[in-house]
Amino acid sequence: MSFVAILFFLVALCVLASLTKRGSDILSPARMVIFVWSFALGLAELKLSNLQHEWSTESWLLVLIGPSSLLLGLYTAFVMNVYARLVSPDGIREVVRRQIVDSSLLFWLIIISFVVYAASFLVSYAIKGFVPIFSGEYGGARTKFSVFGLGVLVHSMPVIVFFGLVYHVMVKEHVKQKLLIKIVCLISAVTYLFLLQRFLFILTAVMCFSFAYYATDRMRFRTILVSFITAVGLFFGVSSLRAGEVIQAYLYAKSKMKYSMDYAIFTEPYMYVVMNLENLATGVKRLDHFTFGYYTFDFITALAGVKHWMEEYFSLESTPYLNSSYNTYTAFWTYYRDFGIFGIVIVPLLIGLVVGSAYYAMRREPTLQRIAAYGIMVFILLFTFFNSPVGFLVFVYVVVAVYLILRLVTRVQTGVPVKWTNGL
Repeated sequence: MSFVAILFFLVALCVLASLTKRGSDILSPARMVIFVWSFALGLAELKLSNLQHEWSTESWLLVLIGPSSLLLGLYTAFVMNVYARLVSPDGIREVVRRQIVDSSLLFWLIIISFVVYAASFLVSYAIKGFVPIFSGEYGGARTKFSVFGLGVLVHSMPVIVFFGLVYHVMVKEHVKQKLLIKIVCLISAVTYLFLLQRFLFILTAVMCFSFAYYATDRMRFRTILVSFITAVGLFFGVSSLRAGEVIQAYLYAKSKMKYSMDYAIFTEPYMYVVMNLENLATGVKRLDHFTFGYYTFDFITALAGVKHWMEEYFSLESTPYLNSSYNTYTAFWTYYRDFGIFGIVIVPLLIGLVVGSAYYAMRREPTLQRIAAYGIMVFILLFTFFNSPVGFLVFVYVVVAVYLILRLVTRVQTGVPVKWTNGL
C-alpha cells in the first residue's frame, strides 16, 4: 500500500472518529465530502486492477480541483455563518415535532401521486409493450422504457415513499390511512424495481435517512453503525450464494483484478468506486473540445424534447475515452466537459456555497422544507464520486415535486424553545 493511499485512509478514519463526539452532526456537509473523497482516492491509489493506471501530475491536479472547490464553497458558507446561533441536531428534532402538517391534504397528495405513477407506468407499458426486468435486455431496456410526456411521471416513486415516511412521522393516529400508505409505498417500490433504475432508489434511501435523522430520535451513530455492519453482512451473505459466484467470476475476469480469485466478492464494490475516478483522470487529459452546458443543463434539453436530436446533430458521445466497460465518471467530469478548467473550479464552488447556505439555513431556522431540501443535497454530496445527478430531468422533477407538496402541507410554528450551538 502506497503512502498516498495510507494518508487518504487516515483522513477518512479521522472523519469517522469525529462522529463519535457527543452532539456531532453526522450529516454536516464538509465531513461527508472529506470522508467520501478521502476514501475513494485511497481506494483508487491501491491500483488493484490492471484497468487502472498511474496518474500524471496533471491528472491528479484536475481530479483534486473539483472536491477542493466544493470544500471551498462549503467553507465560504461556514465563514458567513460563523457567528450565527445554530440549532443543535437535538434541537432540530424538537422543532420538527411541533410543526404542523395538514394530514388530510398530505394523505390525498400521496394517493394522487400514486395514481399518477401507476397510470404513467401502465400507459408506458401499453405503448412500449415490455417491462425492462422481463425484457431480457437489461442494459438497454431500462433506457428505452420512456414515453415523451410520461417519462418523468413514471419516476414518482421517491415522492410517494418519502412522503409516506413524512406522514408516518408527523401524523399521529390515523391507523387506517397509515396502513393504506404502507401498501401504496410497497407497491410503488416493488413495481419500480421492474424498471431496473438504481439511481432513484438510492436518492429515496438518502432522502428518507436524512429526514429520519433530523426528525426522529432513532438515528444515532451507534444505530447507524450497527445497521451498516448488518447491511454489509447481508450483502456478502447474498453474494456468496452459488448463483452469485458465476457473476463474481465474470466481473473478476472482466475487471482484470490483481488479487486472488478468492477475494472476487470485493470486485464489484471496488470497481464501482475507483473506475469513476480512473475515467475522469483519463478523460481530462484527452478532452480536446467542450460542450458549453449541454450536459450540465441536460434537463432543459430533455424537457424541450431536443436532447437526442442535439446529440446526433453535434455527434456527441456520452461516454468518451473509456478503456473498459465501466462507463461512469465523477460528478466533476460533467462540468469539465462543458466548461473546461473554469467549470471544475466555479461550478463546484457555487454548489458548495448553495449546499452550505442551505445547511446553515436549516440549522438556524429548521423547517420540514429545509430538512427535505438538505436531504436531497446530502445525496448530491455523497455521490460526487459518481455521475452528477443535478442536470437530470428526473432529479429536477423529484426536487420540484417535494418542494411543492411541502409548501402545500406544512406550516411553521413559531416560539418553540430549542437547543442552540455556536458554529459547528
